[in-house]
Amino acid sequence: MSDQPREKQIQNDILRAFGTLPWLRIWRANTGVARIGDRVIRFGVPGQADLTGILPDGRRLEIEVKSPTGRQSPDQQAFQRIIERFNGVYILARSVEDVRRQLAAAGFYGQESPAARPQAPTVAAPYSQHHEKRHDPRHHNGNGSN
Repeated sequence: MSDQPREKQIQNDILRAFGTLPWLRIWRANTGVARIGDRVIRFGVPGQADLTGILPDGRRLEIEVKSPTGRQSPDQQAFQRIIERFNGVYILARSVEDVRRQLAAAGFYGQESPAARPQAPTVAAPYSQHHEKRHDPRHHNGNGSN
């Protein structure tokens, strides 16, 4: 057995290092095939990265984890081009340090506090607050077209 870290171990290390940061959301993106009776169900996108997430500015984050000698498949390279084309951040990571370094290069990790960074645009109020008036009986007009 090699003394090089395996992809699964690197992936777990990345999740531990970044998964609890308050300014970043990251999770495992599962892909595969399942058999239910006679049906075969495929899930995930061909070539999608191992980890996916959302950056503080709302952009998509994709992290493809490889061992020190691992290489991207053609599907993974195509997926990387799609993410980058739409202004997402794609990281090919062989270590936790690779992720830290590339997040810093993208402006999301380093000396300054992520809380000091510009935040994603404000979205509309949650449904329950936004439609509060509509469900208030005082504003019911009797014809169902509030």
